[in-house]
Formats: sequence, C-alpha cells, structure tokens
Amino acid sequence: MSFIVFIPALLCTLALLRWGPKGAFLNVSLPILLLCPTYFNWKTGGFPGLDFGIMAFLPLGIALAFSHLSRWKLTRSDLWLSLYIAAYFVAELGFGRVSLAKYQFFNVVATALIPYMVGKILIEQEGIRTATVRRVVTILFVTGIFAIPEFFIKMNLFLRAWIRFFPGEWPGWVTQLRSGFGRVAGPFGSAEIAGMIFIIGLILSLWLRTSTYGQRSFPWLSWWSFKTASLVFFGIFLLVLVMTQSRGPWLGAIVAIPIAFIGRARNMRRRALAVAILYLSIGIPFYLQLKEYASGPRTDYGSEQETAQYRTELLQNYGPIAQAGGAWGWGMYYPKVGGQLSLDNEFLRVYLVQGYIGLGAFVLLMLEASYTLLRTGFVSRSRQNSHLCFSLFGILAGWMLTLYTVYLGTQSYQMFFLMIGWAQAIPLGPSPERQETAPLPVTASTEHLIRVYT
Repeated sequence: MSFIVFIPALLCTLALLRWGPKGAFLNVSLPILLLCPTYFNWKTGGFPGLDFGIMAFLPLGIALAFSHLSRWKLTRSDLWLSLYIAAYFVAELGFGRVSLAKYQFFNVVATALIPYMVGKILIEQEGIRTATVRRVVTILFVTGIFAIPEFFIKMNLFLRAWIRFFPGEWPGWVTQLRSGFGRVAGPFGSAEIAGMIFIIGLILSLWLRTSTYGQRSFPWLSWWSFKTASLVFFGIFLLVLVMTQSRGPWLGAIVAIPIAFIGRARNMRRRALAVAILYLSIGIPFYLQLKEYASGPRTDYGSEQETAQYRTELLQNYGPIAQAGGAWGWGMYYPKVGGQLSLDNEFLRVYLVQGYIGLGAFVLLMLEASYTLLRTGFVSRSRQNSHLCFSLFGILAGWMLTLYTVYLGTQSYQMFFLMIGWAQAIPLGPSPERQETAPLPVTASTEHLIRVYT
C-alpha cells in the first residue's frame, strides 16, 4: 500500500493543469505537507525513498522550472544554497558511495531547492501572500485540533491512521511522555519539530490579524468577528506549543513574538533597540545559568536536566569528529560515539555530514535571509511588508535558537527553505497582492465579481 505516496504527485499534476502553479501550491502541496506525515516512504531498489512531502512538491518544482524560471533574480543566497547542496553530494562521493550520493542529491533538490524556488518566485510574484498565510494558518489549526488528544491519550492519531498503509514499516517515532502526559507531535514526527512548526502558525496568525485583508480572509467565519477568530487560532497554536513540552520551541516562540511586533511599531528602530536590550539583559544571565545547569555527568536519566546534559555531551563527543571530517564532512555514515545516536543539534549534524563548507553555507543562508528581512522591514514603504518581514525574521530567529536543541527534519526542513526563499522576494514597495483564493468559487459574491485580474 505504500504506493499511495504517489497520489499527491497525481493530485498536484491535476491541480497544475486546472489552476496553474499557485493553485497547486495552495490547494495540494501545502495541505499535504502540513497534514500528512513525511516519515513514511515508498522504497524500492534503485530509487530514493519517496514520501508525501516530496511527491506533493516535485511536480510543482518541475512546472516552475519550465514556466517561471525567467522570473528568477540571482542573489547571494543562491550561491549559499548551491554550496549546501553540493556538500551533500560531494561528501558521499568522497567515500565512494556513488548511489547514496545520487539519492542524497535528489532528496536535497526535492526538499530544499524546490521549496526555495516556491518561496522565491511564486508567493510574492503571483500575489498570493495573504492566501498563503491564510492557508498555512487554517491547515495548522486543523492539524492542531487533531493533535491535541495525543497529550491526554498518549497516542499519536496521525501515526496510527497512516501506519496501516505502510505494513511492516515502523518509522521509529513514538509518543514521548513527560510529567505524565504525552508530548504532542502531530504529523511531524517529534514534539520538538511540532513545536517549531506551530511557531509558524503562532506568528503568521498575528500577522493575518493585523493584515489589511484580514477581515476577508475567512469568509466561512462571517458569523464571527475575524479578530476574535484570529485570537482563537493563536490560542490553539499556543496550547499545542505548550503541549509539545519542548523547551527549545518555547524559547524560540518567546524570541519570535517580540521581534514580529517590531513591524507594527510606529518607530521600528526604537522598538528594535528595546527588544535587543531586553534580550541581552535576560539572555546573558539565562545562558550562564543554563550552561551551569547542563554541565556535569548524566545521572538522572530521563529528567529534563539529563536531556540538557546530553546535548552538551554531543558537542564534546562529536566536535572533534566533525573537525576531522574536513571541508566536506563524513556523509550520512559519520562515526558514532558515546552511544549518542540522536543528533539533537542541527548545526552539529550539518557539520558532521557536510563538513565546514556545508555548515558555512547553512549559516550564511540564515544570515543572508535575516539581513534581507531586516533591511526590507526597516526601509519598506508598506507597513504590511514591514510587519511580514519582521514576522518571518522572528520565526527564523526562533528557529535558529531552537536548532541548537533539535535537528531540522520532516516537514520543518521544507518549511525552512520555503521561508528562506520567500525572504528574498518581499518587495520594498506595496506587494502585488491579489485577494483571490485558488480556485475561486463559481458562485462568487458581488465583492468578488468587481475584482480586476491581470
């Protein structure tokens, strides 16, 4: 039954023929990515593993390459992404693992390059910014509702629903327990990754609430004030984030929210300075206390302090090995030490697998996106653009902090590169926003009928 991973590719292809790239992205690629687990694969000899996320974006990437590539504007981030992709490929070739090198190249193109393309040449240039935010918030709201029971029943409903289609394949994810409750993971594999994903919903729901087009974003909520509804969305995202019981994403959200609100300030530079001073005054003492808390030998296994000590030992045990990997790293088969099989630090994982070239490219991608968002946010003539820039930068800053405690996996990988690409495309002036939903309903209201499409 694992062949059902091809259904998203079929649906995406049909959507491309019916609505074009933007309709396929909004109606197929995003819903499948954020609702379906990507840790189940179709595997057969001679082919890389294919999952729902890959197959939902692959036809869209091919279509964009043939129809929208002329819109591509070269930026420095393109160079960093090229180095990042090359590091995956060269690392395996250096050890003679040719087949694995080809599979890794395919995977990184499908899960990094294609989402980056979508973010860079589709969302802003097709004028579907609000539609994209609206779709992400709606899907994550539905995902959150079905994820909440995991906290109480200690069983992942998404895993149980999909595993019957993949007999004999156990992805290794189980509901972890903390304080007597299940750590909510939803369709995202681990609670930490779920926390990262719901940070996106948290911040984008705040942006949508203050958006010029927010009142028209959810016509099916016409019986309810949108501002009230948006608070419900925010509350659900916050509740699920708490239920993940993941301290890394909690800290990421604490960092992200004040940054996002910089874009709504009358004097953005003054508020940015205030936020920076606040972070320094709280962050430095907190870091010193955390460093002391995470030091020492691991004794109370399973406790929160032991997990912090585990991550400290990761750096101690794997740091020298990563340095020995040189420019291109060890590839996927890096040496394992200390019985530490779980690399709960994305920066360390990239350093091990892709060497200092891959790590440098990864860091430069984040720094370049951060610089671009800050520059655009401060100088943009549109308050909507400024708020969006600081919202995306808030998410990115929160993720950068969180990635010291978790690896970038499952859906968070594709969402990360989608946001990196999106950061390159936000204009300085007003966005070519089109308040349309793909596809538009046939029985449109008068308000819909008077719109002009170009």
